[in-house]
Amino acid sequence: VFYLFINLFINLLIHLQIYIFGVKACAEFLVSEGYASSQGIVVNSASAGGLMVGDALNKRPDLFGAAILRVPFLDLLSTMTDPSLPLTAHEQDEWGDANDPRALERMARLCPYQQLKPREYPPMLITASMHDDRVPLWGPLKYAAKLRTCSQQDVIVRVDDGGHFTRSTHDIADEIAFMYHALNLQKFSQ
Repeated sequence: VFYLFINLFINLLIHLQIYIFGVKACAEFLVSEGYASSQGIVVNSASAGGLMVGDALNKRPDLFGAAILRVPFLDLLSTMTDPSLPLTAHEQDEWGDANDPRALERMARLCPYQQLKPREYPPMLITASMHDDRVPLWGPLKYAAKLRTCSQQDVIVRVDDGGHFTRSTHDIADEIAFMYHALNLQKFSQ
């Protein structure tokens, strides 16, 4: 079982395509070189890493046995078109001005939420936080709701009472239990 941990903070938009390609390319390499089967790879992301992992899941859901998205930023388009959100104006340097049609089109292409479509996605554990000042609670919940209409796989949502990067040992245990179940590892424990 390979556990890809993606927790990248993006400073320049041009690097985003490289990071997105990297998630998919890393999983493809592990499979093509025989280090793992696609059903044994669990991809894990947090915050803005959700953009990269969400894109990889949309482009090649068959590469992953499961995914864990912790307080993921997945709805770039809705976030950047809402000036009432605290980080929208601050992040225009990274993503562009939503009033610019070219920037808006680019955001839609990069937005995992907008790119969801009916297909078999791997089982996913998605977390959200009640008091998150970076990723609004509705973002991960909205993504999970749409994902459930697109795929028959398990989509588990956990909402905690903390902030953006609040994470306890209980949360880590939940993630391990989710991976164990999603990859059907109980057959190896006998």
